[in-house]
Amino acid sequence: MKQIIRILISLMIASTFVYTYYDNKFEAPEKISNSINDFTLESTSIPTAQEDTLLTIEVLINGPLDSTLNFQFRSSRSLQNENTLLRLYARTPLTRPDSSGQAFSTRVQSPKKGAATYYYFEILDPIGRYKAGLKMTDDRPFKIRGVGKIPGWITYSQLALLFLAMFSIALATMLASECKDNYARTAESVKWFMASLVCLIPGVYLFETISRMHLLGESWQAVPFGTDPSDNLFQILIVFIFLLILGGKTLMAKSEQKTGIISQSSYRKLATAALVISFSALVLFGRLNISASVTEVLSYSILASLFLSYTVLHFKAKNS
Repeated sequence: MKQIIRILISLMIASTFVYTYYDNKFEAPEKISNSINDFTLESTSIPTAQEDTLLTIEVLINGPLDSTLNFQFRSSRSLQNENTLLRLYARTPLTRPDSSGQAFSTRVQSPKKGAATYYYFEILDPIGRYKAGLKMTDDRPFKIRGVGKIPGWITYSQLALLFLAMFSIALATMLASECKDNYARTAESVKWFMASLVCLIPGVYLFETISRMHLLGESWQAVPFGTDPSDNLFQILIVFIFLLILGGKTLMAKSEQKTGIISQSSYRKLATAALVISFSALVLFGRLNISASVTEVLSYSILASLFLSYTVLHFKAKNS
């Protein structure tokens, strides 16, 4: 009965983690509005778009819609980005399909996969003075990122491997919590951590790379080759589980005359840490907008901390 409960909890954890990870791959559209000088502008962002498609971008404008005003769509040109001076963006007049309505729109070509188009809206008076405008809430321009199509078999294969990996980690962590003076539980826990690696390595290194190539035209994005937060944490998780297995295997054979690399208490704590890292990689960091420099510093710091903690626990076990 106890094993059935462990399996059900592990299934629930794996389902939640993987569903959230897949849901985080595509940023959700966001409704943005701004009120200034008697005008209220409202638009819904388009975070990603299939490459080489024609998009209709719409903004609702409520206010004194005088015919002498200029309603502008400002978009980035080639080689420009969100850090470019916004006044250098191209100008395109917004059209008003219904002369009495509040909807203004324009049509733009979506960017190539991996590339991005930045834009915002502004209203100018007859002599070009700024009256009102609309950007994102942090005053950055809207961003559309072009994406390609991922073959279904790649997506489903990766999700299946990640699901099995997370299931194995969750089950191994629960077994580790019961390994005090129970080397059979330690052996079971280590075997499930080994099973997680069998799924994680191809799921992360192989299928994530193939998926990214189709989606964004880029490869693996973990340091030192990239700065994606989730990829970095996946790489840290794989290294961490290797260390856990190494420590756990010596515990399986430990006797009163033989000291393990780490103690059973340390093994239980490190097993729990593996589940926390998994949560961070699949759930937490996919929703955080972290700069490349911060990601790099954070990733190397976590790796260094893990190795340092493991070394300290090893010496504690040796001297116990």
